[in-house]
Amino acid sequence: MSDGSRAQSEVVGLALLLGLTLIVTGVVVMVASGTLGETQQRAATSNAEDVMTLFDSKAALVALGRTDGQTVTLGQPGEGRYTVDNSSGWIRLRHVNHSGNGNTAVLVNETLGTMTYRNGQTRIAYQGGGVWRTDGSGRPVLLSPPEFHYQTQTLTLPVISLETVPGETTGTRQATIRPLAVDQARYPNRSATYPGGSHRYLNPISNGTVVLDVNSRYAEGWGQYFRAQTDGNVTVYPNGTVSLALATPGEQGRLSMASGRIGLRGVAEGHAVSDMNVSVSSGKKERFASLKWSIYAQSGSKEFEVAVPTQGSGQVKCDDDGTPSRSTLPAWIYYSNGRSYQSWSGNFSVRCVAGAPVLEMNATALRTFTYESDPNLNYFSPSGSFDENATFDQHPVDGPTTFSEGETNTSRFLTQHYMALVTDGGTATIRAYDQTGSVSLSDSSAYVRYETGGNVVTYIHATRNSIAVRLD
Repeated sequence: MSDGSRAQSEVVGLALLLGLTLIVTGVVVMVASGTLGETQQRAATSNAEDVMTLFDSKAALVALGRTDGQTVTLGQPGEGRYTVDNSSGWIRLRHVNHSGNGNTAVLVNETLGTMTYRNGQTRIAYQGGGVWRTDGSGRPVLLSPPEFHYQTQTLTLPVISLETVPGETTGTRQATIRPLAVDQARYPNRSATYPGGSHRYLNPISNGTVVLDVNSRYAEGWGQYFRAQTDGNVTVYPNGTVSLALATPGEQGRLSMASGRIGLRGVAEGHAVSDMNVSVSSGKKERFASLKWSIYAQSGSKEFEVAVPTQGSGQVKCDDDGTPSRSTLPAWIYYSNGRSYQSWSGNFSVRCVAGAPVLEMNATALRTFTYESDPNLNYFSPSGSFDENATFDQHPVDGPTTFSEGETNTSRFLTQHYMALVTDGGTATIRAYDQTGSVSLSDSSAYVRYETGGNVVTYIHATRNSIAVRLD
């Protein structure tokens, strides 16, 4: 090879080496730049999480009236930006079927507003006293819980709504918070009444269901928090609304039987019914004529009945000295799961009140009942085959124990056990059945008590708290 050819080859080789070096250097720079960019973004979003959590705590101080104002330094937002939208999201508290006629009262209805840090696909947002994070896909992650508290049947809801200062809705330097409204009563509120003026917004509440609705970009996160804090029914809808439904306990104590039914709501699991005693009156009549009376409950294929089936021989009257012609009447306690049934025979006592007989159906008293087949019922017919051996093992207090024909138990245990089986989702309805029309429902009453569970609300404390936020 000539010297000229060799020199030309060296020049070409040097050019290739320089080109390769430039390519490698460019790739390294690109990779390093990408890594540096990702590192900077992670640092910026981590800083934003800290800022938003601090903002949350200071906003609560302002909203709840503990300070006249606060300032939060936004730190190093990087390429991200903070914005405030006072129209984003809303919260609503409803009392559904509050008077038993299907009507709904809206107790609280407020716009929430949102302060958001956005960097690429990452959003970190303050809303309703809580802080949430999303990264484009997946469910929101809760960084700080919202202002919602549920404990021992009490719902505390200090609604924090966020307003903006005109023209100051974006910023990177600092956020200034000042109060607009503090602790404005929404419930209880003596100046507000339910539709029709039936009653005021006062505690304790009963009847119907309390439903909390939140419309938010972070509805899934709200839903997760509701599930963690309550045993209520939580539903997340495709439109970005999440609903939490909490039952109100039914009325307890001495209740009229005029409607022929009693609703139990929010009943705890297990043997929660402590009292279910019905005083069955003939009213102004002097006697029970062919009494055929029951109380019963049903859930799907499950049937429960306490029956006094005294057709034909049920005439009972009071003597001049106030003594009933019959001191007791035969009774049955019956339960079926649709495939087999269990039945127990016993009796309930009769007394005279103002010259008229009253049947004391004390279902949760310690009256002795004997396990027997072929019950004489009023409302139901025996469903399925008779359990020759009745085993009680569904609840912790059951034992388990097994009973055969001829063995005895108390009406209290039987009523508590069977009511627990027919109570569906904490709800049951006790109905009266008077086949012969010898009972005066308006003169009859029931004494009902039961333990309530974790999906019940008895007290509401809701306030409106509004803050103004200025970003610089």
